[in-house]
Amino acid sequence: MKTLRLRSAGSVLGMLLFLLSTPLHAQRVTGQIAGTVKDDSGAVLPGVTVSLTGSRLVGTRTTVTNGNGYFRLLNLPPGSDYEISFRLEGFQPQGRSNVRVSLGSTTSENVTMSLGELTETLTIIAEAPIIDTDSNEVGANYGRDWVESAPVQRLSFEDLVAAAPGSLRGGDRSGRTMVYGSSYDENSFQLDGADVNDNFFNEQLAEPNIDAIEEIEVLSLGAPAEYGNLTGAVYNIVTRQGTNQFHGDLNFYTQPSGLTDENTDDGFAFDRDDYIDYSAQLGGPLKLDRLWFFASYQHQEDGFSDAGVDPAIGLATEENDRYFAKLNLHINDRHSLQFTYSRDEAIEPSSLSPGESPSTKFSRSRETPTPGLGYTGVLSDKTVLDARFTGFYSTVFLGPDDPSQPPDLPRFYALDTGDISGGHYYFYDLEPSRSTLNVKVSHLADEFLDGGHEFQFGVQYNESEAGGVYGYNDFVLTYGPGYSYGYGYTRVPFSYSGNTEALGLFIDDTWRVTDRLTLNLGVRYDSNRAFSKEQNELDINLQPTGVVFPEVEHYTWENISPRLGFSYQLTDDGRTVLKGHVGRYHRAIATGEFANVVGPSIKPIFAGFYDLPSGSFDDLFQLTDNSNLNIDPDYEAPRTDQFILSLEKQFGRNIGVNLNVVHKRGRNFAAWRDIGGIYEDFVWIDGDYGCADPVSAACSIDLDGDGAGDLDGQVDPGGDPFATGTPITLQRLIGGDRDFLITNRDEMDNDIWAASLGFVRPMANKWSLNASLTWLQSEGRTPDSGGPSSVQQRGGLQFRNFGRNPNDFVNSGGRLRGDLPWQFKSQLVYQLPRDFLVAVNLSVRSGANRVRRVSPPRGVTNLRTRILGQERGTFGRLPTQNLVDLRLQKDFSFGNDKSIVIIADIFNVLNDDAYEVVVSSDSTSSTFNVPDDFVFPRRVQLGVKFRF
Repeated sequence: MKTLRLRSAGSVLGMLLFLLSTPLHAQRVTGQIAGTVKDDSGAVLPGVTVSLTGSRLVGTRTTVTNGNGYFRLLNLPPGSDYEISFRLEGFQPQGRSNVRVSLGSTTSENVTMSLGELTETLTIIAEAPIIDTDSNEVGANYGRDWVESAPVQRLSFEDLVAAAPGSLRGGDRSGRTMVYGSSYDENSFQLDGADVNDNFFNEQLAEPNIDAIEEIEVLSLGAPAEYGNLTGAVYNIVTRQGTNQFHGDLNFYTQPSGLTDENTDDGFAFDRDDYIDYSAQLGGPLKLDRLWFFASYQHQEDGFSDAGVDPAIGLATEENDRYFAKLNLHINDRHSLQFTYSRDEAIEPSSLSPGESPSTKFSRSRETPTPGLGYTGVLSDKTVLDARFTGFYSTVFLGPDDPSQPPDLPRFYALDTGDISGGHYYFYDLEPSRSTLNVKVSHLADEFLDGGHEFQFGVQYNESEAGGVYGYNDFVLTYGPGYSYGYGYTRVPFSYSGNTEALGLFIDDTWRVTDRLTLNLGVRYDSNRAFSKEQNELDINLQPTGVVFPEVEHYTWENISPRLGFSYQLTDDGRTVLKGHVGRYHRAIATGEFANVVGPSIKPIFAGFYDLPSGSFDDLFQLTDNSNLNIDPDYEAPRTDQFILSLEKQFGRNIGVNLNVVHKRGRNFAAWRDIGGIYEDFVWIDGDYGCADPVSAACSIDLDGDGAGDLDGQVDPGGDPFATGTPITLQRLIGGDRDFLITNRDEMDNDIWAASLGFVRPMANKWSLNASLTWLQSEGRTPDSGGPSSVQQRGGLQFRNFGRNPNDFVNSGGRLRGDLPWQFKSQLVYQLPRDFLVAVNLSVRSGANRVRRVSPPRGVTNLRTRILGQERGTFGRLPTQNLVDLRLQKDFSFGNDKSIVIIADIFNVLNDDAYEVVVSSDSTSSTFNVPDDFVFPRRVQLGVKFRF
């Protein structure tokens, strides 16, 4: 079967290469304009010549209305300066100006033409598009007007997508987002059509300069069959391009420490050391009407120490350099090429927590070149071929913040004081990469099966890898004055690899059944193969030993994903539309579930006593290896079914209101399963720790499995003031050889209900407003459901052992981490007189669920066990978060479209002091529910921009 599968993939790849060698653009990096032309009586007008011009087009695009008076103009770059004219002999010409095309959307332009002599064209300013009557998708678009005006922290596109309805940011400074209850590793990230998901974590790797972004589409729900290997949202980021005119801008931003406030007086407050951010953009023609370019560069330095950390030792300075270039070659009216190149270089240092010594600081450096080559061929006025070859080829290193410090310095944890010294937990040197080839054909069938159809057929192929070298530093637990006693863990570094090979086929059909009813039909097939390539065994010095581990096959997922939706215009004017969608979505392979866990190259962990004077272990014994860690050969792709019902209403020329009701049903998600251990039920009373002797087997961990405690420091925690006294049924290990599988489990599911009410007013008459209110209820389990209080929610098993202990399922099936009942968001831009501008970004959301974790004595389960004492969602919430960001801006214009812009951004205007996690969620800890990770305080960012 493997040979046949690879031969099939090779045949498809050969076919794609053949297509590329003849006529190639990006996948969904454009929009389109469509509409119906009628006369004064309401009769449709076939044969009308429709002509389109715009700064992002070379020459004029022309089409003719069909027998139903319908026209469609495909593959249009996002922009707001398109001009359309309508001409038919015997009728007065009509025109539309300032027509906006949004990424991934259809702009409707319906026209009525009157009988009369050919005179000067009657041109009116087009309405901003509010409702896409051809689509049932739920999402948001952020065009250049908001990208340029938004008061955001400039952390790349993550700042912008966090504003979308139903999108939950993983923290005030986090780039992770969870959309309508899904986890942050379930999304798909597309940069100019390039898939930039790292297959290890299933998170974005490339981060473009925000000043190089033209538009962002957040496709939250109802993605068509063109998109696969996701169970969350699609983020489409399209960058700026050159035109026939030179244009550009220079930007400089700083955040002075003197304009940074404090929002906590508990110990050290947040301290701003330095912030510098500058960028330069330039675009224009290398040859008029033929070859255009756009180039961008950004440099950022962000230095701060977090709340609770001494600035003298806890300063962290993050640096980013972002390069971008794009070339657009117009071969002729029908064929064009596009080349893109993005490169991110980042240094991301850690900060220190109280009790950590400076030597424990670490940093992560990353370089991510992302090239892309695309082709668009207009094969006829009804058929367009898009194809693109893209990829990213990254290098990532994590090690000591001090480059002179050895990466494998032992780490020491003092049990009596809680102080941490020595090095970091681990180091790694990785090379994640992805190569992708996409080919898509769009074809209009005017009168086929009783209606007009827009078909899209596509083939997608990619190969990706995440692998390299991993090293876990010696971890030593010490106890007593002068560190008189020590024991801990050691492990030899190892190499690993997590590879995937994926083939996807899809067909989408936008079927205009009647003037009012449009159906969206689609289905896709995916074959995703997971394997680990050949690996060298390494010695303690990271050198090959001569032993080579062969390639290992893990599993292949074969998935069928049907999608069905409708859009029905309840009124003749198309301003009230009812939409619905039902679709199945399958998660992408996350190689982090197995890459550095399963396989012969992964090294075991040893434990023993540590001789502090000599700095070496004595009497080591093997604590764990991975010989009992495997993957279920029948492991299937986790899936989510979406059910959506939407009502959209347009009022007047520029105001829209929408209501979305959503149900997402996630099934087949993964956890570990112990298939060898033998267990029995045991009823434990919450709060009964039942021992006071710190060396008893019931109170300490049995490292070597001999039934005796090994003094690891888990001593009698004393009384639990939050204990409920309720009986909890646990699983006690009584025999067998424990053997673990990564597998689908019935317990790993989720049910999400949500509703969002949105208000949309695109820029018109000098102001725009987007606002949304979202209600969410999400229940079920993810691999971090047993974890502490936090809003960040991961859906995969990357760095998770959930399920190896059957007690992980106790009380963990309540509300999900990302379950926040209420979110309100608003983005306002208002152009004041005298070229002043004000922009407001408002976010109000519920706090994360508090949890209470407890650790029954070892003798209760014969395992080290930590469970939730009560289900998540029953122990209160962290504080509500109220964040208001404000921009004040003044333009000074002078000749030839030049201007200087003075900017003042005020973040967290209200100086909210909400915190996003707690120091500990263990109810016997002295730091239980102590606030930690406060949102950044009020601070002012000053900027200046020169446009030309």
